[in-house]
Amino acid sequence: MVQVSGSTFNTVLRNLQSDTVYKVTVVPVYSAGEGQRMSENGKTLERSPVRNIQVFNPTTNTLNVRWEAATGPVQEYRVVYAPLTGTRPSESILVPGTTTTALLQQLLPNTDYNVGVVALYSDGEGPAMSDLGKTLPRSGPRNMRVYDPTTTTLSVSWEHAEGPVMQYHITYAQTTGDPIEEYTTVPGNRNNVVLQNLDPDTPYNIKVTAIYADGPGGELEGNGRTVGMLGPRNLRVSDEWYTRFRVSWDAAPSRVTGYKLTYRPEGSNNDLEVFVGDVTSYQLHNLIPGTTYDLNVMAQYNTGFSEPLIGQGTTLYLNVTGLTTYNVGYDSFCIRWAPHRAATSYRLKVAPFDTSKRGAHEITVTGAESNYCFDGLTPDTLYNTTVYTQTLNLEGPGVSAKERTLFKPTEVPTEPPTPPPPATVPPALDVCKGAKADLVFLIDGSWSIGDDSFNKVTQFVKSMTGAFDVISPSGMQVSFVQYSDDAKTEFRLNTYHDKGIVISALQSVRYRGGNTRTGNALEHVYQHVFTSDSGMRKNVPKVLVVVTDGRSQDDVKKSAEKLQHSGYSVFVVGVADVDTTELRLIGSKPSERHVFVVDNYDAFAKIQDNLITFICETATSTCPLTYIDGFTTPGFRMLEAFNITDRTFAGMNGVSMEPGSFNSYIAYRLHKDAFLNQPTKEIHPNGLPPSYTIILLFRLLPDTGSEPFDIWQITDKNNNPEVGVTVNPSSKTITFYNKDTRGEIQRAMFNEEQVKRVFHGSFHKIHISISPDNVKLNLDCQGVAEKPIKEANNISVEGYEVLGKMVKSGGGRRQSATFQLQMFDIICSLSWISRDKCCDLPATRDEAKCPSLPHSCTCTQDSIGPQGPPGPSGSPGSKGPRGDRGQTGNAGSMGPRGEPGLVGPMGPPGPQGPSGLSLPGEPGRPGPKGDAGDSGLPGLQGPPGPRGPLGPVGPSGARGPPGKEGQSGPRGPPGPMGNPGNPGVPGITGKPGKPGDTGNPGPVGIKGEKGERGDFASQSMMRSIARQVCEQLVNSQMSRIDMMLNQIPSGYRSNTPGPAGPPGPPGNAGARGEPGQTGRNGFPGSPGLPGNQGERGLPGEKGERGSPGTGVRGPRGTSGPQGPPGESRTGPPGPSGSAGPRGPPGRQGTPGVRGPSGPPGYCDSSQCVGIPYNGQGYTGLA
Repeated sequence: MVQVSGSTFNTVLRNLQSDTVYKVTVVPVYSAGEGQRMSENGKTLERSPVRNIQVFNPTTNTLNVRWEAATGPVQEYRVVYAPLTGTRPSESILVPGTTTTALLQQLLPNTDYNVGVVALYSDGEGPAMSDLGKTLPRSGPRNMRVYDPTTTTLSVSWEHAEGPVMQYHITYAQTTGDPIEEYTTVPGNRNNVVLQNLDPDTPYNIKVTAIYADGPGGELEGNGRTVGMLGPRNLRVSDEWYTRFRVSWDAAPSRVTGYKLTYRPEGSNNDLEVFVGDVTSYQLHNLIPGTTYDLNVMAQYNTGFSEPLIGQGTTLYLNVTGLTTYNVGYDSFCIRWAPHRAATSYRLKVAPFDTSKRGAHEITVTGAESNYCFDGLTPDTLYNTTVYTQTLNLEGPGVSAKERTLFKPTEVPTEPPTPPPPATVPPALDVCKGAKADLVFLIDGSWSIGDDSFNKVTQFVKSMTGAFDVISPSGMQVSFVQYSDDAKTEFRLNTYHDKGIVISALQSVRYRGGNTRTGNALEHVYQHVFTSDSGMRKNVPKVLVVVTDGRSQDDVKKSAEKLQHSGYSVFVVGVADVDTTELRLIGSKPSERHVFVVDNYDAFAKIQDNLITFICETATSTCPLTYIDGFTTPGFRMLEAFNITDRTFAGMNGVSMEPGSFNSYIAYRLHKDAFLNQPTKEIHPNGLPPSYTIILLFRLLPDTGSEPFDIWQITDKNNNPEVGVTVNPSSKTITFYNKDTRGEIQRAMFNEEQVKRVFHGSFHKIHISISPDNVKLNLDCQGVAEKPIKEANNISVEGYEVLGKMVKSGGGRRQSATFQLQMFDIICSLSWISRDKCCDLPATRDEAKCPSLPHSCTCTQDSIGPQGPPGPSGSPGSKGPRGDRGQTGNAGSMGPRGEPGLVGPMGPPGPQGPSGLSLPGEPGRPGPKGDAGDSGLPGLQGPPGPRGPLGPVGPSGARGPPGKEGQSGPRGPPGPMGNPGNPGVPGITGKPGKPGDTGNPGPVGIKGEKGERGDFASQSMMRSIARQVCEQLVNSQMSRIDMMLNQIPSGYRSNTPGPAGPPGPPGNAGARGEPGQTGRNGFPGSPGLPGNQGERGLPGEKGERGSPGTGVRGPRGTSGPQGPPGESRTGPPGPSGSAGPRGPPGRQGTPGVRGPSGPPGYCDSSQCVGIPYNGQGYTGLA
């Protein structure tokens, strides 16, 4: 019913049903009542649906829809669509009523859809009409091609898939065996890829899938096969010479990384190999003349080697021909041969088949010779003689001939000649009284010396031998070795025990001649002379004196280092034009004391006194020679004495190996009650010297304890201490003690402020220098203090030396502390501290002055790493020819055998040979890193990575404004239960109410007072903090705490350093201030230690269950008012962060007061061995 005013004569009836007959009645209304009614029927129009709906032009994710318009005033059309299968809900879009087409997007590919269109009028909806449509399947790539196979790669290409392809996903797997599928991806604008790191001669199945923004598309599949590891072909040999030839081949058809060439003499198993890179020819050097070699060339791939290409090559023959014997006698015969055109000398060797006969002999003659006579042979004995042809730098195979000497009838015995009078024995020098050493003379006997000069060298050796006091097992022992091509021991250390006999034996040494191979001779001394079989004694200094006049034709460095590192003192004398660099390699350090150079063989007298003095000082030292930090010096390697080395520690009970002050250094942990001990007579058989320096690099551990212990102790046979170093963690002191001349224990205690750093848990190095009247302590190469003591007695050698013994474990109780020990040496000198730079401590290491760390690598071009291993030795150089032979006289009749003729004059020395051939060196360093490639397209989202470690807690930021309401997230965990509400009466379902007003936020809590700022943290405070952290994190954080303690800087001050003043003399370190009191805890200051998240509040009490309400669920309400801020609580301390940057250096201390002058020094020969000297002798020596 509709009411209108009396002045209105028409109206519109609304909200009627379409296509329906209505009866319309109009009733006039007066004040007195209603008037006459008038009625008439009317019918609404029919509301027709859209017509001819059609789904067309599908793609992989869109459908187009068109229709004919519905009748009437259509406001909009709703297009509803849903897949016919699956669980995806229907969706809809609205288009204007004037539009009859729509585009449906973001559809599933290859899916049937039902699409309906409904006309929307202002007063309702029309009927729906629908049609079916189907999206297209995603297309894939087409026309795959697999081509260009190699041993490890396959190239793949394809035609692009249709549509916006983001990338292509290529999977591949072997079709044989147990395939493992691998994959790679390329951007969508590429249609090719090279598959890498494949196995040779293997079939592969390959699939290429197009990847679109919303998922994978079609897939294309194909097969390919890698080729086998093809080898080189057509081996050829050219450029043959006596010691070399060139090997060539045709390259392998496939791409290779290089070629491996192996070769060996035919019929032998001595394989040699060389990697020659990606070349097709290589020249082999250092081959044996006249020898056929089996050759194998293999192509090298990333996955292995090809089958070998086999061939042979033969060097030219370097040997004599026509070797015959003549002039055979009872004790001699001669040989002759046809000269070789390339020979510069011949090595001749004769030896009896019966080794009990005499006559074995070897000699080298010049290349001009073609015959030689051997004498001194045994009658009626079969001999084998061999001739070796030599050139400037090689020697050919020997050619041999046999000959038997004539039988000699028995002669009437004759009286032996009167023996020569014994050599005059000169008196010993005072400096050599009591000398005791094993001394070896190594003398150059090469061609460049000559007979006359060699006699001067032996006279020089006799003069030095005459200076010694006693030559016997209780004094000096002397050996003489002559060398040229090889070394010959003329007599050993234990051959003669009388000075006169030694001098006489030197007079009978014959000059040999030959090349100069000093390196081989040094190796001979190391392997065959300094041995117990030759008479070498234990705990006796070992001295080697080398005399040479030329450059060595082989490498000397390796053999010289063996001798020096074994603690042998090596002196070297160079004559005339010598290589001083080579002499410094041979001699011990310092070179100023061990290397001598004279102008000629008549100048030995200039250096003789100095050399004898240095040798006798070494021989009278009570300390053995050791090699420490590049210097040969008297002392004791104590870790080796206790068998604590990287090779032997595993056999020691209670010892383990751990990283030292740097990761590349080794330290040893001595566990509790390990109680390592050794007899004193095995370490210090002669006791301790009057003055010495103890060097200890160690670290105290958290489980070291607080009881005092002797880090090193010497006891008598009743286990009573005599000498030791006591470490007391309770009082934080270090004490040295020994027995004075009255037998009473005297102690020097160091309790200075610097000493306390030792007990903070990091590595420290101490030098304790002991002289007859004082003890001086240096900590980390900085002086600490000096304490007076009385002169000490020598120790008893019948007791034991112990490491880590607890002070309270008196008598025979075996109790020891635990600590880490990296270095323990005793140097028989007070000056060692001046050489030590403490390069093995992080706080004192200066990279510019310190050598590289062991096993370290450097990354800057300026850095020079440790010297690499020696390269292959060059071939020997040439020697000059001997003097010209006289003219051959007219042949006469054979006469009786004459007396041996005089030896002709020696020819001038030949020119120095050329440098040895160089062999390929090690591969070069990797090249610089290439430029970064173009960025690829973004890949698919990967799986979430593992959760990272907890970061440090940052300061709280200001609260930001509330963000816009986002989409509903997943249901969170239930919150704490609120207070129970009163049960309500079910009400009538009403319309949703308006959202309430936002409540006012609660008041902010009162901020606590700011705590007073504490003093800067001292080391003791840091340790207390570390202990609190350790208590909360238990054992899992111990390693991090150790790291923190190791990196605590010492003597930190916060003052900013002023401008540098003029350098003054270094002063003693000032006393360290007492740590300040800790400030009261307040809110975090700047900076403060970050706390962990506060504890979660207790859940509220569970409310009573309310009565179920009735009614329909209303729309989601707006966000409620913000609650009051939660209570702030201070959490426990978090885990310790990483160490901060090193602070600025503190100001230099004021110069200390100059100490009083020390007492006058005295000369002790044991202190002089490691001191650099200029090689010209002491001033004032008689």
